[in-house]
Amino acid sequence: MHQDYVIRFSKDSGLALYDIFLIFACLSALVIFDWFSKLRRMDPAANKFFYILGLVSIIAGAFSAMLFQSVYNWIASGFAEFEFRGMTFMGGLAGGAIAFILGYNLFAKPEVRREFWKLAEIAPACVAFAHGVGRIGCFFGGCCYGVETDSFLGVQFPHLPNPVHPTMLYEAAFLFALFGLLYYFTKKDIRYSLAAYCIGYSVFRFLIEFLRGDPRGELVPTLSPSQALSVLLLLIGAGLLVLNRLRSTMPDKVKGILPVLFECQPAAEAGSAGAEKQADGDGSDK
Repeated sequence: MHQDYVIRFSKDSGLALYDIFLIFACLSALVIFDWFSKLRRMDPAANKFFYILGLVSIIAGAFSAMLFQSVYNWIASGFAEFEFRGMTFMGGLAGGAIAFILGYNLFAKPEVRREFWKLAEIAPACVAFAHGVGRIGCFFGGCCYGVETDSFLGVQFPHLPNPVHPTMLYEAAFLFALFGLLYYFTKKDIRYSLAAYCIGYSVFRFLIEFLRGDPRGELVPTLSPSQALSVLLLLIGAGLLVLNRLRSTMPDKVKGILPVLFECQPAAEAGSAGAEKQADGDGSDK
C-alpha cells in the first residue's frame, strides 16, 4: 500500500510501486510470449510480427483502458463533465484486442496467418500472468479494493476509513492459477486455452464484482461495467468452444474454404508439409 514514489526523477515526478508493477506486467507478457512461442515452435517471422503487434496493442490497450473508465465516469456523473482519468482492465482488454485484430488483418502475410491459432493459444497465458502482476500493483496503489469487512481477510488502506476485502489480491491469485492451467494446456498441446481464458475469467470477474467497493460508474443498469463486458466475454468463450469442436470434426475440404478459422494452415499445405517431413524423415533414417 505504498503510494509514494520509490524511484524519483524530480520533486514532483517518479515511479510508485503501482507504476513499477505495471511496467513489470507488460514486460512479463512479452517474455512469456517468447517462451511459449518456442514451446509451440512458432515460425520466426510470425513470432517477430506478433511481438511487434503485441507491443502496439499494449499501448492501444492502455489508452482504451483510460478511455473506457472516463466514459463510465462521464455516464455516472449524468454527462456533466468529461474528464480523462482512471483505468479499467476490461476496457483495456477490449481496446487491445481490437487493435491487434485490425493490425493482423491489415498487415499479416500468409506465412504469419498460418500461425494464427498458435498465437490464439499462447496469448491468454501472457494476458493472465501480466494481469495478475498488475493486480498486485493495484494493491500497492490502493485501488480496485473491495467492500468493507470485519473478517480476518480485511485490509486497512490509509485512504479508507475501515478495512476492506483485498479483491485485487483475490483476483491476482485466481489469475496466477489460471496461468498455471493455460501453461499446462500449452505444454500438452490442448487447444482450448483461449476459450478457457474467456470463460474462466469472465465468470470470476462477474462474481468478484459483487465484492468490489470502489466506484467505477455504470454501463448497464444493475450491472457494473465489468459485469456487462464479462457477459460478452463469456459468449465469446462459448463461441470459441464451438469453433474448436468444428475444427476437430470438419472435413478437410470444408476447412480449406476458411483456413484461418479452422487450422493454423490450409489443409492442402498441411498435407504437403507433412509429406515433406515424412520424406525428410525417410532420408535421415537411411
